[in-house]
Amino acid sequence: MLRRTLLITALSLPFGGIASTSRASLQPPSGAPFRLLLGGDTSFGENYRFDHDGRTTTSVAAFSYGHSLERLSPLIARANYTVLNLETPLTDDRRPVLQGKAYLHWSDVERAPEQLRAHGVDAVGLANNHTLDFGQAGLRNTFEALRRHGIQWFGAGENADSAARPLIIPASVHGPARPIAVFGLFEYRRRYDQRYRFYATDRRAGANRLDVAAFASAAEDFRRLYPSLFVIAFPHWGANYQWRSDEQVALARGLLDAGADMVIGHHGHVLQEIERYRDRWILYGVGNFMFNSPGRFSRYRNVLPFSLAVDLLFPDNGSGPEVRLYPILSNNRVTDFQPRLASAEEFRRVFDALAARADAATRARMSASEDDLGRFIQLRSD
Repeated sequence: MLRRTLLITALSLPFGGIASTSRASLQPPSGAPFRLLLGGDTSFGENYRFDHDGRTTTSVAAFSYGHSLERLSPLIARANYTVLNLETPLTDDRRPVLQGKAYLHWSDVERAPEQLRAHGVDAVGLANNHTLDFGQAGLRNTFEALRRHGIQWFGAGENADSAARPLIIPASVHGPARPIAVFGLFEYRRRYDQRYRFYATDRRAGANRLDVAAFASAAEDFRRLYPSLFVIAFPHWGANYQWRSDEQVALARGLLDAGADMVIGHHGHVLQEIERYRDRWILYGVGNFMFNSPGRFSRYRNVLPFSLAVDLLFPDNGSGPEVRLYPILSNNRVTDFQPRLASAEEFRRVFDALAARADAATRARMSASEDDLGRFIQLRSD
């Protein structure tokens, strides 16, 4: 049933799935590549309270909703299409439905999506461990809020079929469009299945479960429709404030073997290792894009308080994208809840740490560079 529904959806909509776009920014200057920006965990953090200027408050009360995206907005503005992992439901119905789950997230049902769209966010992934923090009602509030504000979503749906549909982006500069598929995937956790009932089923709304075999079938089906399809697996996995796990390594390589062209993971709130595997890239964790928790980096000395924004540049000739990684300082205690691109000293710290944790083949393809927006790590495919 899943494969049939995916194909019917793909055949009935332009480039399939739930995501086509009419943004004027999809027509860049002649000769420019199509730029797809992908970022990690994103939340305005209304559920997090902290002490500021002698009072207990939240980041949006202390600084406003627009504050936290301000210094990252040039990255979004330059992109033709921006995708983030929205790690919070958008809901005003916050009646507790989960027993024993820590850190129930929520964001304002109007102001949060309004700010995301105003800053140029086109689509959000919902396959994560907070999207159903307020149950089915909160999830449906999220769908409705995103729809009202013109933001596409993927990785969650009214049932397993709709939750598994990828985001389809027609990446076109001035030549024929090359479709990109982004699959939202939430790793399997027994507690989230049996106790919290997060995963979508045939009869229940929820998040898309990471299943390598199901992913392989879907990727194969979509490639029959679009032979030039570039497939990105976008999994939510691993542990908070940790480097990658052995399970992530096995799953990432399995996803590439199953048909992904690239794996871009998130969940840990910090950047994780980079790996070149069978001529394709794995970014085990890109950390936060904008995540307004008060900050816990002082407790975790083994990791870096940085994240990565992923800039993929697709040329018209149909070849694979150029990959640029922009380090972001994610420590809200340092930035006053306004994440920014890394300084020269911070960039070197990130580059050296990632290089030290990479194998020789990966290190040989990493280089440091800079453009008008900031410093980035270039990942070469040759």
